[in-house]
Amino acid sequence: MSLPWCCEYCGACFSSCPELALHIHDQHPGQAFPNCCGGDADCQTLFGAGWVCSGGVCVELTETYPMLISADASSDSVPVSIQVQFTLNGEIKYTPYAESLPAGSYRLIFPQTVVIDAVTYTILGNNDFTITHPQNGETYFKASYFAYLPPIDTLIETYRGVDVYRETKTNTIYFRYVGVKYVFSPNTSMDIVRARIDELIETTPPPPNGDGATWPHTEQMHFSETLEGGFGLGASRMLVVGPVDMSVILGGRLDVTITYQSYVVPGVTARIHWNGNLVYEGIVPQMPLVVSIDIAQGSIGANNGLKIGFSQGPLSFSVVEFDVWVTLGYSEPPSVEPGIDPQEDGLAKYLPYIVAGGGALLLIYLLTGRGPSVVVVRKD
Repeated sequence: MSLPWCCEYCGACFSSCPELALHIHDQHPGQAFPNCCGGDADCQTLFGAGWVCSGGVCVELTETYPMLISADASSDSVPVSIQVQFTLNGEIKYTPYAESLPAGSYRLIFPQTVVIDAVTYTILGNNDFTITHPQNGETYFKASYFAYLPPIDTLIETYRGVDVYRETKTNTIYFRYVGVKYVFSPNTSMDIVRARIDELIETTPPPPNGDGATWPHTEQMHFSETLEGGFGLGASRMLVVGPVDMSVILGGRLDVTITYQSYVVPGVTARIHWNGNLVYEGIVPQMPLVVSIDIAQGSIGANNGLKIGFSQGPLSFSVVEFDVWVTLGYSEPPSVEPGIDPQEDGLAKYLPYIVAGGGALLLIYLLTGRGPSVVVVRKD
């Protein structure tokens, strides 16, 4: 019986392909030989270190590195991981994705939007990335999706044609009249709310900075500043309102015009705090928003903290202007004149989360708004 594997260079025959390959490699250097093997040792003899026998043929070992890809979604809550279909160099994959891949350039394409529980979430930034793999021995990549959800508020009653609502998120009571939103603390009696509606309907509404019609004497303070969100999750400014003559104070009011000037990614939520209590929260529309907030006598102290600010999605670069009038009502002229003192450390620091290349980059972005202007107006 003849042997099936014969050398074309010398005619020697062998019982297996690996034997023939080793013969040609050793006896006929430089000549082509078949790629076949009986074990890793054959491949290392034929091709060198880094080659192994797989399925009867020699293959070169390629060094690979972990690639981990994930996606999350959030609105005002903490981001949660989600499954998203994406392509990796044209091949369909799903998050969370984990695989060891050779070094090189990889293109990832994510959907621009995803729908979860009937809510549409939009990817933050670009949806088409080219990344270099690995980075520091491995690659981590996250696609983040955001949705800006308006609060679902409850209609309490309709009084004299004016709908009165309770805001779900803050539990505050509010109504809108002639384009102005009037906000009351959660425990405000409906009699007080109705009385304010009566006042607005039966009298000429006061201008945004107030006319002091209900108080014998008023002191007004004006503050205006443009806050820039930049890379981060928002911006804020803390103000101190005072000193207040507590022996003659009757009450107060905040009249704030909020103007959404510009953005890269739309969607901001404005918030106003008085002495640590949230007195207004709402999504800012494209048109200027005017908010009027009554401050009860019992909520006013000798010195008061007024915080204005907004939140945004990372990398939104939102610019929002706050024009604030603070009106304090007195039974008679106070012994001390109040003012507004902007706190230098009132600008918040934010930790933006930026995904770039294949890693997470954390930046501390210190926001510095334009110089504020403060005006005090006395009305007798």
